[in-house]
Amino acid sequence: MNLENMKRGLRSPFSILVKSNMKLLIKNAQVAQVDGTTIAADVYCSEGKIERIDASIDVAADETIDAKGHLL
Repeated sequence: MNLENMKRGLRSPFSILVKSNMKLLIKNAQVAQVDGTTIAADVYCSEGKIERIDASIDVAADETIDAKGHLL
């Protein structure tokens, strides 16, 4: 999201209000790596922190987002 959109209150497709104790699962994302490559992966977040990045994660979550076709 760019600064102009933030000023106008526009959010990205994945913007959600995250509670500090919320469990979030992002499925099917293309995850950017430090070396500039990407990998297909799921990302699990708990209490505002990334807990796990793996090819497939199946856990109970408060919110699940299908990020197919999106870079994370």
